[in-house]
Amino acid sequence: MKTVLKLLAALTVLAVGITACQGTGSQTDQAMTLSKEAVTLAPEGGSETVVLTAPVSWIATPSAEWLKVNPASGDSGTFNISVSAEKNASGQDRSGRVTFSAGNKSATLTVSQKAIPQDPVTPEDPPTPEDPPTPGAMDGYNAEVNDWGQGEDSTYHKD
Repeated sequence: MKTVLKLLAALTVLAVGITACQGTGSQTDQAMTLSKEAVTLAPEGGSETVVLTAPVSWIATPSAEWLKVNPASGDSGTFNISVSAEKNASGQDRSGRVTFSAGNKSATLTVSQKAIPQDPVTPEDPPTPEDPPTPGAMDGYNAEVNDWGQGEDSTYHKD
């Protein structure tokens, strides 16, 4: 009888242990999540913050050299991640991705940045006017008009 009771007690403890383990699953089965799927950075440069929740240690991998991520790795938990870039003076809009990997899980953030508007191209030596102004034209005196305010071909003469 003592043996049967010991066996029943052992089976009860085993059943409770198995049931408890089935409730939440292991950490590696939990999903990795980001608070945003995409961010847009200002053409002048700047940063955006996203929240990463990772079930295990993780690492961030940017797809482009212009993308910066801080922190770029961490243990399990919830993290405020800063994604940044310097000004985009390339003349072209650009986009890239940051992939966050943890074990066999991953999450991807798409990052876009417009280019800073370019000044229109101007020649080094701008052309000069075909007919430059005559001397005195800028001070209100018109060389085509005589002292009496009459044109050169006028028939009026001062007597």
